[in-house]
Amino acid sequence: QALFGTGPGNFSTLWETNRPYEFNQTPLWDRAFTQGYSTLGTFLAELGFLGTLFFLLVPGAFLFSFFRDLKKSRTNREGDTIYTIPAFSIVFLITAAVLYPISLPLILATALALGAWARVSSGGIVSLSLSIEKALRVFGGIAMALFGVLLIWMANLQFLAAREYVQGLAASEAGDFTKAAEGFTYAASLWPAPLYHRDLSRALLEEAASSAPVESPEFKSLAAQAVTHADTAALLGPKDYWNWISKASIYVSLYSFGFAELEEETTIALEQARSLSPSRPEPLYLMSVFAFARGDRGEAVQYIENALVLKPDYQEALAFKARLDDTPSP
Repeated sequence: QALFGTGPGNFSTLWETNRPYEFNQTPLWDRAFTQGYSTLGTFLAELGFLGTLFFLLVPGAFLFSFFRDLKKSRTNREGDTIYTIPAFSIVFLITAAVLYPISLPLILATALALGAWARVSSGGIVSLSLSIEKALRVFGGIAMALFGVLLIWMANLQFLAAREYVQGLAASEAGDFTKAAEGFTYAASLWPAPLYHRDLSRALLEEAASSAPVESPEFKSLAAQAVTHADTAALLGPKDYWNWISKASIYVSLYSFGFAELEEETTIALEQARSLSPSRPEPLYLMSVFAFARGDRGEAVQYIENALVLKPDYQEALAFKARLDDTPSP
């Protein structure tokens, strides 16, 4: 991983896996971090030493060429071979695109690679006939225009989705879970971000719990939708701790409502969340709640004590421990 990194966009996964236990004692213990202290630090974590070196070579090569020409006080046409350096970045880009999901760093690399290609095709480095050169320029221009339209369209969808999501959050804080679910649903339809599906799943469950009896068809329908969106979030981000802990929370709640058929899936979600972030107390807390719902008070006590070892002032765990202490042993 030091050489090749964990892949673009995977800083959060790396952080959760190596998160210090002592971090639980800080005010930021429940925060999620998607990037490092600096851009270079994030690149080193996600792309490794080799990937970061390729990214630095591209601007470094052009800066070197610029200052060299500046020193000579003339344009160095022979220095056009410097544009061959981005070709090595293209190799890394293709490899990364195959191995990892496309994200902003790779989109930027694509822009650099396409810029280098356009420069090579028009700079006389490669000898081409006039008709071929014109065709390449027209093709390149059309491709760049379409690519620009695509990026603008994607940015527009993300903006609209974010607006609907914020409105859904406001409705959720006001206790209007029906309206919140509508906002989250629209946001998820515009842009399939795991966050939108996670919060939609929770809003649907809250709507079901506040508006319908557990035995009613309406409750079961909303519960099924909540399960679907919790599963979708985990599928969209299988290495994201927050997707799995959210899914586990939904499943534990539904199991407590009497959905016993979710026992196996609940166990899997809890174990996955625990493995993705071993230092966090939330999975142990939910494991305790789950064990208590299954009628295993002894296991519930063990899990809640382990959660409090990780974070002695964890309020939810303290409240649940008090409840366990007030519950007599069978």
